[in-house]
Amino acid sequence: MHSPLYFNGRYTTTAERVIGAEDRGFQFGDGIYEVIKFMRKRPLLAAEHLQRLAAGLSALDIRPPLSSGEWMGVFQELIERSGESDGTLYLQVTRGETPRSTLYPMDLPATVVAYARGMQFPQRDARVAGIAAITVPDLRWSRCDIKSVNLLGNVLARQEARRRGATEALLVRNGFFTEGAHSSVFFVLDGMVVTHPSNDGILHGTVRDQVLRIAREAGVNISERPVSRDELEFTREAFITSTTQGVMPLRTIDDHAVPGNGISLKLGDLYVEFENQLASQ
Repeated sequence: MHSPLYFNGRYTTTAERVIGAEDRGFQFGDGIYEVIKFMRKRPLLAAEHLQRLAAGLSALDIRPPLSSGEWMGVFQELIERSGESDGTLYLQVTRGETPRSTLYPMDLPATVVAYARGMQFPQRDARVAGIAAITVPDLRWSRCDIKSVNLLGNVLARQEARRRGATEALLVRNGFFTEGAHSSVFFVLDGMVVTHPSNDGILHGTVRDQVLRIAREAGVNISERPVSRDELEFTREAFITSTTQGVMPLRTIDDHAVPGNGISLKLGDLYVEFENQLASQ
């Protein structure tokens, strides 16, 4: 079934092929994207996603094609056209289409694509069961804080996870965990939740930020520091966060069994409560 699609100011569906062969997003990965969850037809954390989108566009020197209010109008229209209550919005802004060259015109109109798609999100029994993860080298470029469409390193990492019977790949650079191939990663060490600090080595996840806030409000001790691969043997719990997974405990990392999930499930339950509050507003 085709999904409703917004493309450069008009609505169509994903059945229509709309991207030009010389679009810079297609040829160079020269663009930014976001994935936003919606529940009960309400986009969640849309302002935070749009703030990150704006920061990424600024970092790439791409002029914002729509205001926040215009984006919100697009989101609501796509959700209504989808007929879905729960799902995801995908939006992508590229530098635009021009004859192929690493140089680009400064006044190039951006290409804007967005679509809505229904999705079922993990329930609590899935979080109780947890998922398996593997570790792989972090081969990505150094500006991981920019949510660009350059995702080849992430793609290869997740395919390796699938090949080895796991769901997620945890990326390791210079002996330290950075994040997951499509998630943020947290470890519980000596009763403290530990995660990589917010710098250009990781994406500043919108769910990650909310989980950190929720954890602090719940009295959970937090440390933002790099976790080494050698600390796995001392890890009592581990979990990932993402727009589509929420808070998902890890049951194994490579051959290491992660023994607990108490803090992970507590934070997951609190995050579900938070999402339900947002969807009810």
